[in-house]
Amino acid sequence: MNVLNFVCRSGASPVIRRICKAPLHYRNVAGFVDNVASRSKQYSSSTAGNDCIKGTWFNELGSTMTIDDVSNDGSITGHYQTAVGRTTGIQFPMIGKVSSSEKGKNPTFGFVVNWKQSTTSWVGQYYPAEGSRKEVLMTTWILRDFVSGDIKDDWESTLTSRDLFARKPVTISYN
Repeated sequence: MNVLNFVCRSGASPVIRRICKAPLHYRNVAGFVDNVASRSKQYSSSTAGNDCIKGTWFNELGSTMTIDDVSNDGSITGHYQTAVGRTTGIQFPMIGKVSSSEKGKNPTFGFVVNWKQSTTSWVGQYYPAEGSRKEVLMTTWILRDFVSGDIKDDWESTLTSRDLFARKPVTISYN
């Protein structure tokens, strides 16, 4: 059973159920953002005021993400430049969605970057500055890499981890 079938059969949210019922070509990453999410407006309210995530962000590995626009319907556009992997130093377009929430009240979001032979999606939450803590984006990502061999090699095609993004380059010491 593939992941989509598993998700569709497990008590999913109304938005996920709509994805499961969608034609196959709507289930890809771009289809999800462009078609399913835009058709799910009855499940979300206005996202006006959630532009707190706009601007340039840096993660702990030196990658740069710039969110250029957050539209009134919550669509995110921007670009991502990774500091690791096969595509280091190249800017890639980024699309996504931000949740509805009260202005500046920790909205959740998701965005996707399609590299040359892989795709990564991040989900996370914005945390405003509080006390001595600077504002940050806490995210979890999943990367799906292209497998050119047999399906038996599929197991090695997916990576997942977390990223912390800040407005200024982040330095982490592992000592």
